[in-house]
Amino acid sequence: MSILPARIRTLGTSTQGVMSAAVLVAASLILSRVIGLFRVSIFAALFGTSAQMADYNAAFRIPDLLFAVIAGGALSSAFVPVFAGLIERRREDEAWAIANTVLNTLLITMIVLAVAAFILAPQLVDALVPKFTAAGKAETANLTRIMLAQPVLLGVGGLFAAMQNSYGRFVLPAVAPVLYNVVIVLGALLFGPHFGVYAAAWAVTAGALIMFEIQIWGVGPESSRYRPRMEWRLAGAREVLKLLGPRLLGLSAYQVMLLVTTYLASGLGSTGFNSISYAWTLLMFPVGAIGSSLGTAVFPTLARQTAGDQRLQLRRTLRQSLRGILFLAVPATIGLILLRRPIIVVLYGHGAWTPASTAATAYALLFYSLGLAAMTLIEVIPRAFYALRNTRTPVMIAVVSLAVDIALSIILIHTFPRSQGQGGLAIATAVAVWLQAVWLMVALRPQIGGVLDREFLRAVMAIAAASLLMGVGVFVVARASDVLLRTGTGFGALVEVVVGVSIGVAIYLGVARALKLPEIERLGTMIRR
Repeated sequence: MSILPARIRTLGTSTQGVMSAAVLVAASLILSRVIGLFRVSIFAALFGTSAQMADYNAAFRIPDLLFAVIAGGALSSAFVPVFAGLIERRREDEAWAIANTVLNTLLITMIVLAVAAFILAPQLVDALVPKFTAAGKAETANLTRIMLAQPVLLGVGGLFAAMQNSYGRFVLPAVAPVLYNVVIVLGALLFGPHFGVYAAAWAVTAGALIMFEIQIWGVGPESSRYRPRMEWRLAGAREVLKLLGPRLLGLSAYQVMLLVTTYLASGLGSTGFNSISYAWTLLMFPVGAIGSSLGTAVFPTLARQTAGDQRLQLRRTLRQSLRGILFLAVPATIGLILLRRPIIVVLYGHGAWTPASTAATAYALLFYSLGLAAMTLIEVIPRAFYALRNTRTPVMIAVVSLAVDIALSIILIHTFPRSQGQGGLAIATAVAVWLQAVWLMVALRPQIGGVLDREFLRAVMAIAAASLLMGVGVFVVARASDVLLRTGTGFGALVEVVVGVSIGVAIYLGVARALKLPEIERLGTMIRR
């Protein structure tokens, strides 16, 4: 018997349940991202866009790479369809035999890779940021070594979270990232002024440990099924491995994009280099709240519907999910573009932060924002392929998009002035993610039939119309604020953001209701649930 209430355990087992689970996950992700933004705001106040902050951002890239590729979305995308399918067919013993195999293999692999990265940290850093100074490279290597426990802890904890999601449990997997960010915030606040970015690095490791403990506890009584065994002879275990290979390639494409961006940005100076990280953090707030939450909630249901050969329900679930994403992502894009500068001032404009830091970050965020809607779609559409046990198609598309991103990045960073090179890197990513999103939607049609029917396209047009009208209102507020307030200061920027967002939301919801978009009612129902 689960330690969680039945209503929460079954939250993701129907279409309405998926959307309610998405709200739960979105709420926790929003809270986590808010705390994460507060964390980055503290970093901005303490370190600004200094060389020390650049060392920390570069150091974080290697542990993040290990987690994301080996133990992040790749593993859960391969594991959940097999595990959830067996649970759906009441073959729980077999499901847990496979879980033990995957878990033990993951643990050994992550430890070996972390040890290797610890030993080779100086060489890895030299390859990643070749234009850093010798002192900067040495500090980056030291910070990297401190944070290498993080991918091991988050990797194993993430697998336990995937198990909980397969049972329809979303509460503790949703809460854990919140506490992860809380620990980092506390570490930065208490020790950052005395120990600099080293306090942040140690706080990252401590936060990962807390997150790991919560995920193990969340599995509950089922954790007694754990055995220190690896049985790759099982058909289900081999199926996970089969699905994992192409998915690793696909997710590696995304990580390679980040590595290439880091490599090229290492020559932009500390302000340009850090502006990319700060802008990316702001961009990932709506991407996580909209795309990641819905993708996490919908994936187990897509897997179960595929296992039950429920293609009509699968298509309906996916269509509603994509409409829900665009309903939120399109206005978020316009709002972020129009209010990017005051948002940056409110969140980052303290302490060591300078006007030059604001200008550089706003420039990167302008172009990154153009890809926001595409990035949220990419959080969901590939999961439909994974649920259908088709990992090759999204991987091929991801690899081609990566090639486009790299080519454009190399061209554009040399086309823009050095002081604005971050804009060229951001444009390259925006173009590449839109190519990937559109191609994925077209490629999905032969798999489950038409998702982009006339009703869907009419809804997109209505969303775009409502968003444009909202944008006009926000633009008027922004222009008036520039005249009446000093929006370069904290108070003026805060007023502009609060008034702009309030008016924008009111206009958008009013127009959407007038256009009778069903997402209005669904949103209200989900919140009530």
